[in-house]
Amino acid sequence: MDISLSLDRMLFSCPETDSSDYMSFPGVDDDAFNCMDSMISDRSGIYVFPYLCTNMCEETYITVYVWDYLNYPEPYKRFVICEGQQMTAEEERDYLAYAGIVRTCETNWNSRFVSQVKDAFPDWHVSDYGANQIGIMMEHIYYASHRSGPKETLYKAGLGYIAYHLDDIASYNLIGTSPTEIIGHDLSLKMLRFINEHRLVGCLSSTEAVTKFKNAYRLCLSHVGKKKITKAQWRYLEEICAPDGNGLREGFNEKIFNFLEDCCPNEALAYKTFYKIRSRISENCKLRIPQPEDVFDMLYKLDCVLDYDDDAETLDERLREQKEKLKLEYSFGQFVVIVPECVEDFVDEAMAQHNCLLTFVEECAYGYRTVIFIRRKECVDRSYVTVDISNGHVGQVFARFNNYPEVEVYEFLELYSQIFGLDYDPCKLTGYDEFKDAEHRRSVREYTKKFNRKRRAVRQRIKRQTMVMEGQISMFEKYPELFGEHKAPEDIFELLADFEELPAGFY
Repeated sequence: MDISLSLDRMLFSCPETDSSDYMSFPGVDDDAFNCMDSMISDRSGIYVFPYLCTNMCEETYITVYVWDYLNYPEPYKRFVICEGQQMTAEEERDYLAYAGIVRTCETNWNSRFVSQVKDAFPDWHVSDYGANQIGIMMEHIYYASHRSGPKETLYKAGLGYIAYHLDDIASYNLIGTSPTEIIGHDLSLKMLRFINEHRLVGCLSSTEAVTKFKNAYRLCLSHVGKKKITKAQWRYLEEICAPDGNGLREGFNEKIFNFLEDCCPNEALAYKTFYKIRSRISENCKLRIPQPEDVFDMLYKLDCVLDYDDDAETLDERLREQKEKLKLEYSFGQFVVIVPECVEDFVDEAMAQHNCLLTFVEECAYGYRTVIFIRRKECVDRSYVTVDISNGHVGQVFARFNNYPEVEVYEFLELYSQIFGLDYDPCKLTGYDEFKDAEHRRSVREYTKKFNRKRRAVRQRIKRQTMVMEGQISMFEKYPELFGEHKAPEDIFELLADFEELPAGFY
């Protein structure tokens, strides 16, 4: 038997209950057995069915049936919990072993039983355990039913998770009479209630973990209130309080803390990495803290920046040379065109736009590609639209999050392309997605149709001009007596009916 169980039984001795005593503690009827059997869907699993019962002496007790078909020949074991009494040593060992491995109970059954126990034994202070917390509930009702030492005190104080994981705590006071005496480490009852969560109870696993908990607790105390802290939020607090100091200089950031309310712990670690990488980038590069859904994309972009960090001076020099060579900056109406001249400009734009712009840095530096930023005149420092130009062709035009910009941007680009001799086709720049709404889609579609009509008219005019320049004339001009203006083109075959032969393939 476990040493701690032996010590508990020795220090806190109680009368024993014999679960096989059906005279004092009658079992459930046949209908109940049939009901339990019908609810077992997988005979390789373990099922728990607790009942609140009353004997002929009107003594209330609990009968717990644990169905385990691996126990041959009986498929179930019965355990009786009676107030003021403990199980036999063998039964207690088996019962607590099941409490440590069983994970679920039928939901309606569990909620009904918990409600009954709270009414019958209010001094036990049973919590509203869910069906997936059946193991903790099994321990709670047993230890709270009799004088059993630290676990009785903790369970009755509403510290079920700490009691359930008491053996995982580095050290505790076996004869303490209050939760604070039992756990120690100068932890107040308020701190213990705060840490009484499945995801946080590990903070009591060692002296170092307790110290980290205290530091993190002080940081978030004024920001949590009565809300339960999430595992991601706690992981964030632990990381910024880590002894290695990573992120410590950033201090507590309430914005990140609130971001992580509905996130997983991995995103908390991602913010730690964000801080570390950001600290390695130029102080002039002011990177905003990303939203949780953007943090991993941000890390990818920052990683790209670090790849360029060693060659930053060379890349910056080449980008400035390209800017001076191309002279693509322009201003008209409400828009301004800006050409990036350093890696930092690409970083700022990529972070603001949430796009893959950083993958183009080297290509732009060496002249294989050109990127321009379209900004509004009234806020020229704020990112608006990014345009990718390759081989004199406008290839991509995107606003934030790779969405299509407003139709005014396309109209401005049409003019800009004419001035700078760029190949521009808005029909190839817009598909069927990434529109803000139906009105946005409609306005862009109308613009592309209008653009196509203008382009066809220009092409036809250029074609006619080219034919005249080459000396080509039409049949109407060569044979006016045959194809006079009064003759419609559809009369051609009637007019040629007297010809004996027509050239092959004429029809």
